[in-house]
Amino acid sequence: MPAEIVPPMYTMLIDEVDAAIEDKEPYEFTHYLVLSRAYIEVESALESEPTERKSKKIREDPTASQLFFHAEDEVLSKLAQAHGRYSYRKIAESSADSKRAFREIGIEAEGLLMLFEAKKLPDAIQAVSDFISSSV
Repeated sequence: MPAEIVPPMYTMLIDEVDAAIEDKEPYEFTHYLVLSRAYIEVESALESEPTERKSKKIREDPTASQLFFHAEDEVLSKLAQAHGRYSYRKIAESSADSKRAFREIGIEAEGLLMLFEAKKLPDAIQAVSDFISSSV
């Protein structure tokens, strides 16, 4: 999905929740939890021996930098009240290696959680819109 579509979609979500509140439906949220995906780069395990897992060693490194699949997530994660990441439960042994293309490293996908106060989400959406329009 093109990044330019994301801010209007979030705006539509806020508008729909506001309309539901006007209709006296129970949608008075105090916070929004945005789920997305991110990834980290991991060394390939193809050349290592089966007992040695380079990707596991890097995965345990808390300083491993998180990269984003979606441009808007970089902005949202900076503006979130809290954010975190989590590993997927079932990852194929070769999933990181299957994603590499002419590189010595692969990628490992992980979940990304971002928490926003309901009243601050419109400002975050505006920041995403500004970021996307300035990068186009």
